[in-house]
Amino acid sequence: MHASMLATIPPTLYLTPQSMDLIHAIMDLQKQGEFAYPTMDAGMHVKVLTNQASLNQVLNVLDQHKVKDIVVTHPAKGAHILYEQ
Repeated sequence: MHASMLATIPPTLYLTPQSMDLIHAIMDLQKQGEFAYPTMDAGMHVKVLTNQASLNQVLNVLDQHKVKDIVVTHPAKGAHILYEQ
């Protein structure tokens, strides 16, 4: 999607230098053996998929990059029957 937006006339760019810096920092964590995978939504917001073992290292990188809003989520129970009729 970001490539398509760049191909428009005039080009539209939601990626910011800060977003790219954060993506590179997360990729550096991967090179160090951490379980950390960056992804993005339709805008400039970086998401990081990680596990409990690498969470603190990811949070440290987010803090170093002055990320303001951090939401840590965990897998839920999954699909299940709430009630039967």
